[in-house]
Amino acid sequence: ALESRTQLEGGEDKATAGLDLVRAGDTPAAAESFGLAALEFERASDRLEGPLTWAGRYVPVVGQHVDALRNVASAGQDLGDSAAITASTADYRTLTAEGGRVDLAQVVALQQPVADSAATVTAALDAVDSVRSPWLVGLVDDELDRFREELADVAQQTELAAEALAVAPALLGADGTARYFVAMSTPAESRDGGGFIGAYGLLEATGGELDLLEAGNLGALNPPGGFEAPYAFVPPPDWEERYGAYFVQVYLGNSGASPDWPTNRDVIGQLFPQTPGGTEVDGAIYADPAALAGLLRLTGPVDVEIEGETLRIGAENAEQFLLVEQYVRFDGDNPDRKELLGDVADATFAALTSRPLPGITDLTDVLGPLVEDGHLRLSVFEARPEAFFDRIGLSGRWSVPEGSDVLSVRSANLLANKIDTFLFRDIDVATVVDPDTGALTSTVTVTLRNDAPGEGLPRYIIGNNNDLPFGTNRQVVTLHTPHTLDTVTVDGAPSGVQAQSEFGKPVYSATVDLGPGATRTVVFELSGIVPSWPYRLEVLPQPTANPDQLTLRIDGAPEMDAAPQFEGPLGPRFSVGG
Repeated sequence: ALESRTQLEGGEDKATAGLDLVRAGDTPAAAESFGLAALEFERASDRLEGPLTWAGRYVPVVGQHVDALRNVASAGQDLGDSAAITASTADYRTLTAEGGRVDLAQVVALQQPVADSAATVTAALDAVDSVRSPWLVGLVDDELDRFREELADVAQQTELAAEALAVAPALLGADGTARYFVAMSTPAESRDGGGFIGAYGLLEATGGELDLLEAGNLGALNPPGGFEAPYAFVPPPDWEERYGAYFVQVYLGNSGASPDWPTNRDVIGQLFPQTPGGTEVDGAIYADPAALAGLLRLTGPVDVEIEGETLRIGAENAEQFLLVEQYVRFDGDNPDRKELLGDVADATFAALTSRPLPGITDLTDVLGPLVEDGHLRLSVFEARPEAFFDRIGLSGRWSVPEGSDVLSVRSANLLANKIDTFLFRDIDVATVVDPDTGALTSTVTVTLRNDAPGEGLPRYIIGNNNDLPFGTNRQVVTLHTPHTLDTVTVDGAPSGVQAQSEFGKPVYSATVDLGPGATRTVVFELSGIVPSWPYRLEVLPQPTANPDQLTLRIDGAPEMDAAPQFEGPLGPRFSVGG
């Protein structure tokens, strides 16, 4: 058994190297490394299955160690063999072809080997679990823990890869043309779900070929008759109460109002077919300037032509250009600016589907944070792929585990300008729970700072139609919580509040005006009961132009880390406790 250690460690090292090569995109080298790993595990297995270990299998304590090593060696050999076959036959680089087409036949060909790999990893996990014993010495037990942890990580990845390959053909138009509405949104004019939808596209997928058919100003899709002839619309649950004032049946740019993207997808699915040239869609994509900047990191910069001038837009300048500079360069409702939004999106998509892309690690490093932070979302009507998107967080669904407390601070621009690029929010949460009674009190302090100037920028950015001074920002600040609101103050004075309901929980909103350079503080005082023990809090951030700064303090909850449990910029959703 001791003599097999070198082979076991060598097999593990070569398998790890193979995974790194797969992530880097070098599948031929990965296949070779997995093959060498399988050989090392095979040698260890042969030694451990030999006559020298037979007697030891029946000796108490010794037998448990021999069985553990035998099972690990056998599982390692199976994993190495399976991974080598998968890496040599499932080269993801063969999925793409010129002109933005995905090879659906190759997608189908990859399904079985990747599914087999997922099954092999699951079997290896079962094998490791079957040999766990309190009699194992610390060295062996620790190594089994590490091996199992690595296996569990790989198991999740292979399961996701297998499911992605299973749902991909239909999404890519294998059974007929699939159409997706692309909502290009700007948090410079914030909505609870992110930003106002200023431009749109229609993405078609037919037989694996992707084509962005339209890209333009969303305002062109509003009903010609306005309020006299709005589009037919059946509001989703809670929509009329929460977002009825946005009149999406007249102003489609407000279709991203809800923090639940599948709800917004439903709204878009109702309205877009009624627009001039509109059609039924299979889903909706949300992308904001941060998402476009991330995609340009993968493709490199793109050039767009406007008024005889070539503008180069890349990862370094895309966000600043789309959030501020475009409005300065093309003031107001300039039709050239509105065409430019579509041109940038069109050029980015063309580059994405025609230029060579980096390896899986780089793709994950770029796209992962965009999805986690809510800058890029995709929700579809078909149940199975939507469940997959829910699992990887791409759908943008509002979800809170049963028994969890929830906190989400949202705000929305009420002046229809593009001033929120200059808005900063600090959120301080001080919660105290009583472990004996389950009573909870919480103070949520939201400090808003408006760094917009009162002059020097176009009216479209800092102006308004409400006769307020230029540079004024009017925000409706909303708190999602299951608890009872006791008081709300603005700058220490009692404030009016709107109490509503969404996702089956209370929602409290207060409206504040911030002049240029002003800071206002909204304080929500709450009381309630801990939903369940151990106490767990889910924090659901809003994708904003500037990340929120959060300080989270929870006192009195047993087994929870000392306060503050979180302090810093908000990014992806997260949980504490539990």
